[in-house]
Amino acid sequence: MNNETIDPGGTLMEEPLLRVDGITKDFRIGEKEIHVLKGIDLEIRGRETMAILGVSGVGKTTLLHILGTLDRPTRGRVAYRGQDLFSRSDKDLAGFRNREIGFVFQFHYLLSDLTALENTMLPALIGGMSKKRAEQKAAGLLRELGLEERMAHRPGKLSGGEQQRVAVARAVIMDPRIVLADEPTGNLDTRSAGVVEDLLVRLRDTHGVTIVAVTHNPQFAARMDRQIHMFDGRLLEAGNPGLQPTTKGV
Repeated sequence: MNNETIDPGGTLMEEPLLRVDGITKDFRIGEKEIHVLKGIDLEIRGRETMAILGVSGVGKTTLLHILGTLDRPTRGRVAYRGQDLFSRSDKDLAGFRNREIGFVFQFHYLLSDLTALENTMLPALIGGMSKKRAEQKAAGLLRELGLEERMAHRPGKLSGGEQQRVAVARAVIMDPRIVLADEPTGNLDTRSAGVVEDLLVRLRDTHGVTIVAVTHNPQFAARMDRQIHMFDGRLLEAGNPGLQPTTKGV
C-alpha cells in the first residue's frame, strides 16, 4: 500500500503510522456510565517519539490500550498505515499486535520460571520463528542492552532495572514498528529509571521504531519529540499555547 499523500500545496507527505479519529471509551459500573475518553484525535508518525502526560485517572492507559489494540473504542476509528484496525477480528488483531507492536509496562510481566533469554524469545516463538533464530536474536538484544552476563538468570535473580531491560528486549524482538510504554520506569529507582529511559529514547535510532510512552516524569517526557497532555479524557499538545482542552460534553 502507498503510504504517501499529496497536501494541497503539492508537497509529498508520509501517511501517519497511526491515525486516531474521534475515539471515545465508555464504561458502565452498575447504573452509572463513565466516559473515560471523550473524542480523541491524534496522528503518530513513523520514527517519532511521544510522551503522554497527565494525572491519574484521565485516561492515559485506556488510550494506550486502544492504540495497542488491547481494547476497542466505544466509538471512533484507529487506522494503522491507513487501514482501520478495529474492522479486524480479535484473532487478526492478536496477530497484528505480535508482529507490529511492542509493549513495555510498569510491571515487567516476565514469567518467573523462564530465564531472561527464554522470556525474550517468547514473542518470536509465538510468532512462528524457529527456536534457533529466536535464541540468536534474543541473545543479541540482551547483549545490546548490557545483559550478556544475565541471560541464564530467572527474573527473581535480576534487579528491577535488569528485569525492565529484559522487558524492553522482549518488546522489540519482533522488530515492531511501534513500542507502547506505560509508566515503564514507575517502579524503578532513579538510577535504574535513567538507564531504561535512555534505552527507550535510543530505540528510535537503533531499531527504527516509533515510541509512545505514558509517564509522570517530565524530564523523561522532555526527551521526546512531542509531549501530549491529557485532561479529563481529552488531549492538549505542548508547544501550542493557543490550544485549550475542550470542556463541552461528549
